[in-house]
This record gives sequence, C-alpha cells and structure tokens, in this order.
Amino acid sequence: MKLTRSTIVLAAVVAAVAVAGIAASVAMGKATDKSPPSSLQASTTCISNYCYAISDSFTVNAGTQLIGATMFCPSTARVTGGGVFGGSSSTAAAVNTSIPVDSSSDTDTVPDDGWRIDYNNGTSAPFTIQVYAVCKLPSTVP
Repeated sequence: MKLTRSTIVLAAVVAAVAVAGIAASVAMGKATDKSPPSSLQASTTCISNYCYAISDSFTVNAGTQLIGATMFCPSTARVTGGGVFGGSSSTAAAVNTSIPVDSSSDTDTVPDDGWRIDYNNGTSAPFTIQVYAVCKLPSTVP
C-alpha cells in the first residue's frame, strides 16, 4: 500500500480520536483513585548487587485512574528502573506515568529511591497490577 499524505493524515486523526476516547472514558468513569492502597506490601529479592522490589497484587477499579503507586528500594540502594505487571489487554487501559521518585525520608531531592506508576483503567472491569522497582546496592553505584 502506498502511503499518501491523505492516508497519513487520516491515520493521525483516527489515533487522536482513539486517545481522546480513552481519556474521556477515564474522565467520565467513577471517581479517580487518588492513591494506591495505603497498605501496599512488597517483597524484595536481592541477587548479587541488585535488588528487585515488587508489590503484592492490587486492584485498579473500572473507570478510574490510579495515581502514585510506588515501590521503594532498600534504604541504601538506588533505583535503576521499574514498571508494572498485569493490567488489561484493552486499549482503554494504559500506564500513563512510569518514573523514578525521591523518598521524603532521605536528605536529597534526587529521584533515585523508588519507582512510581499511574494507571488509567477506562474499561468496564477491574483488574490487578503489581508495581516493581529494580535497584543497585551501594557496591555497584558509581
């Protein structure tokens, strides 16, 4: 198929409408979940000079946006990455933020202590997710 300017413009319009539909679905859904469960529990496994912290599974309710689900590294480690497992295969559900964060318990403001995600669930069904952080222990931190 030959791509013409009209084809590209049409594809961009379709994509914009789809994204707007997802945003509207979340915005018009139930109340926004302002934060993950206050009792978010984690298990941490360290191998060699790296640790992997993962939360227990928790629910993202239908038609909501989960804000600030965060996993922190052990106190002496630095976050090197993170993300989320689970969710939905629907295009109406998506991670909208996946970033390193700073802990208020240390003295600096460097976002190197944990990993935060925000998740939109524009579907009509709840689903479960797990948040994780990958951390380096001090002996491997430059």
